[in-house]
Amino acid sequence: MIGLRLTQRVHLFHISAFLVAALGLTLLAPSRNKSREPVALTNVARMVAERLASYDARWSEALSEARIWREHLGLLVTVYDEAGRSLLDTGALRPLPAEALARLGREPILLLETGRAAIRIPDRGYAVLRLEWAPPAPPGGSALWAALVLLFAVMLASVAFSRTVVRPIEHLARATQAFGAGDLTARAGLTRKDELGTLADSFDDMAERITDLVRSQKELLANISHELRTPLARIQVAMDIAQEGGALPQAALTDLDEDLRELRGLVEDVLTTARLELAAGQAGDPGPHLRLERVELQGLLNRSRERFQQSAPDRALSVELDPDLPSHVEADPTLLRRAIDNLLDNARKYSEAEVRVSAHRVQDNLHLEIADRGMGMTADEVAGLFAPFYRGRRPRAASGVGLGLVLTRRIVEAHGGTIEVFSEAGVGTRFVLSIPLTRSHSVTVEASPTHAIL
Repeated sequence: MIGLRLTQRVHLFHISAFLVAALGLTLLAPSRNKSREPVALTNVARMVAERLASYDARWSEALSEARIWREHLGLLVTVYDEAGRSLLDTGALRPLPAEALARLGREPILLLETGRAAIRIPDRGYAVLRLEWAPPAPPGGSALWAALVLLFAVMLASVAFSRTVVRPIEHLARATQAFGAGDLTARAGLTRKDELGTLADSFDDMAERITDLVRSQKELLANISHELRTPLARIQVAMDIAQEGGALPQAALTDLDEDLRELRGLVEDVLTTARLELAAGQAGDPGPHLRLERVELQGLLNRSRERFQQSAPDRALSVELDPDLPSHVEADPTLLRRAIDNLLDNARKYSEAEVRVSAHRVQDNLHLEIADRGMGMTADEVAGLFAPFYRGRRPRAASGVGLGLVLTRRIVEAHGGTIEVFSEAGVGTRFVLSIPLTRSHSVTVEASPTHAIL
């Protein structure tokens, strides 16, 4: 039954069991034709006696009816006179021996062996009958043993079939229990092509995804711990110096301020990313909760430009808006500005040339491009760019923990948009954000008033 679906195997087994039972009944039944209902032999003999007596020795007419009995009832008749001569014959039945004749003289109907009888015809002689479709006799010893063997064979087939179903279920149950107990390597590993195989494959896929999720969570915790260790150590050194009464130089205070901002940025990035992922994964929730507002696009970009120039006053940043672009976009102003700031920070760290920001409309979407002419990236670096804590090649002065781009992608996706990266080593990098200008009703929104960022 290799290759058959489980439902097909169940149906095939029951059909096979039915055919085996039908075959056994056919072999065990002694009658030659099971399509006829058995007729009580005594009633048949009484009917034949009455019909033959009604013909009053007109045997040629009686023969016609006797042939009908043979054809339709399987009833054979031979009539003998007192001298033992055949008067009517449809079955070549032997005449009765003397002992049976003597008994027939005392009884009008004489039952012989199974399916045969004799009747007395007054003043004419007697008739011998044989009913071909007689009721089956109770099974004898050999028939009973054959029935027991048949039942035993069906029982063995049932047990074998049940094991083909129960064994993989037990194996899958053990794998599920082991995985639930903490063994993340437990897999069903069933190689079947039926419903149980599909179930086992689904379990293995689920277990693999859960294992990857747990592994990524552990890696995230380890990376966060590593990133916290260095600034906390520097702060601890500064605190020790201050407790000993030593004065901290201005450079040390600047470093402390940078460490605190780095810690605050790390915590905010982790919390925001977790909030977006948790909201997007809630059961029955169509999407993350966003505080959507009608945001003035020019004001949003001007605010990001001011922040960029405060952090890098010697760097040039150009902002170009398409005249056909609507003045407002429906978005979460805090999250969208954070995504833009993350991309501008990334361009500032990896490029010393001018950074260019352009916005234009493509159908019903806002396309926002942030391009630099910095060191660029290879194809392998682009492939791992949105992995948490990924850094790749970076200048010595570049700081950060590798969560900015991860958070940026989460924010863009929360707005129903996409983000693309185009980069070439030694040439530069261009990020393209595409988000809808207006939100559909399928996104969960927290209403707030119209707001313009100046």
